[in-house]
Amino acid sequence: LLSRRQRQMCIETGHNLFKGFLDLLTSVYPKPRSVSFYAETLNVTSKYLSSVCKATCGETASMLIHKAVTKDIADLLSYSNKSIKEIMVELDFPSLSFFGKM
Repeated sequence: LLSRRQRQMCIETGHNLFKGFLDLLTSVYPKPRSVSFYAETLNVTSKYLSSVCKATCGETASMLIHKAVTKDIADLLSYSNKSIKEIMVELDFPSLSFFGKM
């Protein structure tokens, strides 16, 4: 069993990891869409990153990435004169079919 201090350290570590993930997610453009990119950058496993995200905010890392990319798409559609194809290229989608799945 963990002491109260050890439990608090675990909670703080999880929150720091979650904050680091969000900072990375908001600072990288275009956003990589794989959890493994963020996990490797933060020196943790994808599974651990997702479990910390789920415990902290109720959503997995992949759900948060999907939301962030969707917001980027919506912003570009709303505030730029770029075509869908230009947006697809800018956000590093391999094809229009992958873009359409967002």
